Amino acid sequence: MKQYNAEQWDRHYETLVSAQRSIITEKRYAACRDKSVNPTFTWVKTVKTKANVKSRIPGTSEAKPATVVTARLKVQGFTLPVTAHMFYEDGVWKWSMTKENLQGCKKK
Repeated sequence: MKQYNAEQWDRHYETLVSAQRSIITEKRYAACRDKSVNPTFTWVKTVKTKANVKSRIPGTSEAKPATVVTARLKVQGFTLPVTAHMFYEDGVWKWSMTKENLQGCKKK
């Protein structure tokens, strides 16, 4: 979240799940984010987590276990629920783009 709020797209891209990094380049990801409206988020709290949920990684045919995290974030004065699929790869937690975000970045 820190890299996202600071618009450090290279560092944010490094934490993207490897299956999606193989279909979208860092340059394309950065260009996509630079053209998007990127509101600042504030973490409110983790609502729940569920480990070892077999999850298909959007934009790929790959499925692997994920920890599904439901949290509350504050965005532009509103508190919103957000669900993220986190994948543990090479000793580090990685996030995945939604199918919609991935498709939007691939088109730009």
